[in-house]
This record gives sequence, C-alpha cells and structure tokens, in this order.
Amino acid sequence: MSRHPIPSLTHILVYDVVDMITDHLDRQTHISFSQVNKEWYSLLRRRFLGPHLRVTVSQFSKLLITISASPPLFNDVLQSTKCLTIVDSHGASNMDNIIDLFTPYVIKAFSKIHSLELDGSMNFTSFTAFLVFFPALDTLIISGVQWRENPSTMDPTRPIHRYDKGLRMYMDLSWKQITTMLGWLLANNVAVHVMALKIDITLMRDNDRLILPRTSVDELRTLQLSNINPLMNITGNALIFFLHDQFISTTLENLTLTVFAYNKIHLERLPWGTICIILADRLECGGLKQLEVVVLDIESPNLQDGLEQFLRGELAPFSEKDILTVKFQDSG
Repeated sequence: MSRHPIPSLTHILVYDVVDMITDHLDRQTHISFSQVNKEWYSLLRRRFLGPHLRVTVSQFSKLLITISASPPLFNDVLQSTKCLTIVDSHGASNMDNIIDLFTPYVIKAFSKIHSLELDGSMNFTSFTAFLVFFPALDTLIISGVQWRENPSTMDPTRPIHRYDKGLRMYMDLSWKQITTMLGWLLANNVAVHVMALKIDITLMRDNDRLILPRTSVDELRTLQLSNINPLMNITGNALIFFLHDQFISTTLENLTLTVFAYNKIHLERLPWGTICIILADRLECGGLKQLEVVVLDIESPNLQDGLEQFLRGELAPFSEKDILTVKFQDSG
C-alpha cells in the first residue's frame, strides 16, 4: 500500500484558522505535531516556542521533565528562545522542586537564554542555585521572589558564570533581598547594572542602612521606595541616609515614594523639607524628570485636597516645574 504524503496545513486551512487551533493545543500535542514534518515544526515553533517563552511555574516544571525525556528535539526547538518569563499564578510556589529537575539536558536547552524574568512569590531555599543554570544571561528581572539566603549563609564557593557583558537588573524586592543579591553578584566579580528598583522598606528601621554599591546603580533610571510608614518603622533617618548617599550618585530620572498616612499629622512626620533639598540638587543637574508621591490608606477621601496642597507646598520646586504627581490609593 502506498503512503499518501501528509498534506500541508496551510493548503487545507487559512493561517488564521491554523493559529486559532494551535493556540488551544496543550504542550504534549504541540510537541507531537512539531515532529510530523518541517512545515508543521516551523509553524508550531513560531506559535509556541518562539523568541519569548512565557510559562507558569507548573508549566515550566512539566517542560523541564519533557526536555529531559526528549533532549534532541528541544535542543533544536529552543535555539530561537532568548527570553524566558516564569509566572507564579498561584502564589508561594516551592522552587526547590524545580531546581531538582535541572538535568544536563535542561541546562543545555536553556544555554542561550539572555533574559530571565521571575514574577510572583516563588520560594527558594537558594536563589543562587537556580541562577547558575542560565550561563548566557544579560538581563534579570525579579519581582516578589523570596529566598532564605542572606550574606552569611550564601555559599561563596558556588560556581557562577561571569556574564561577560554584565548583568542588567530590574528588581522589585525587599531591601534586605536587594542587598543580598547585589553583594553575592559583586563578590563573584559580576558587573551589575541596576536599571530599575522597587524597594519594599516595610521592615526597615531607622538604624538600618541600605547601601547599594555605586558601581551597580550608576545607570539607575527608575526608583520606587514603597511602604514607607512613619508610624511603625521609619521616621526619616534611614530614608534621608539612603537618598543623600545613594541618590546623588545616580542618573535617576523617575522617583516614586509610597507612604502610609491616614491623615496630615501622619504625613508631617516625614522630613519633607530635607527630602526636598536633597532631591532639588538632582533637579538642578537636570536629571530628575518625574517625582511621584503615592499616599496610601487615608482615613477619608475628603482629606485628599488638603494633603495634596501640603505636599505641593513642601515640594514646591518640583510642583513649579510641573514634574510632581500626587496620588491616593488603598494598599489593599
């Protein structure tokens, strides 16, 4: 019996219909279809494993298992994938189980990933043990990730790739995590270029010091200091120290201060006059282009006009140049 050639998908269906079908295929079906012939392989790779691969933690786990089971296929399929985004859609995923799935086949398959983004409250015992599996990184974006390591528990002998082009970083973490991450990378002679920072200072006390290596933040463009709470943990000294010692040395263009303040009395506890003097130095240098103050959880919407007027008076140089924005939000 003669075998009939497998028909071309695009001879049977128009591209839009093919796209609609492939969008609803599960991972294993994608893999099976991609092995039919060159046309199916090319079409499905374009739809699924293209330059930017975005997966949930659960999907990533299944992908690692599949890669180890079919290494020749994925060594080829992932050649065009340069950006990897992993999203924790459920919250507090245990990433130690993921690390255990990194076989030599997996490491080879991801050897050309240049950009890694982790979004969500993933939990690592050792984040550094995960990072070393991506030798070609030049960009790292991490938001909400948790790990147990600190400078005293990190293994200084753990091998790390030098990232010859340096590592551009965008971080949304607690101040202690940022200090730990930068300390570990610099101790391993990695050239770090922090482009954007969102620092959660919820548990920062007045005698705490957030010191960022100046060589790491000399290209910083965007900074957000979040959860400033003058009633609980910070009355101004730590904030002033950070702005005075860290802010002047950067090329910062956008600064956001997020402050808990139920009323004007609470807002007045922060040393706005000193803050204004420090920031005005950057304004005169022409660096700062946007200053945003976000006030959280005021006790009544009727207070908004008065609080905004107070802030615009305290930060008058920025208000006059029309680069000051005041917003009111609920923290929930």
